[in-house]
Amino acid sequence: MDSNALLGLLENNGMIPVKKIERDISLGEDSIGKIAVIQDCLNQMEERKSIKYDMIIDLDITSPLRTVKNLEEVIQKQIEKKLMLQRL
Repeated sequence: MDSNALLGLLENNGMIPVKKIERDISLGEDSIGKIAVIQDCLNQMEERKSIKYDMIIDLDITSPLRTVKNLEEVIQKQIEKKLMLQRL
């Protein structure tokens, strides 16, 4: 994370434990796109957990008003879309 204040908020959220991923300094430049950072996070977590993830959901901190139900609906729609494409 780029902001120690933001990291402090996440670590002390009182709800769920938050694990941080240290961003490589090469991914901290203004010219680096979001996709490269997400891909690096995915690679680190797959290595850390020894699993392959099926899906990534990007939740921007600037749009925090989502419910668990919203996320479940997004996941279900993506699963249905994938199943539909596999049938074609």
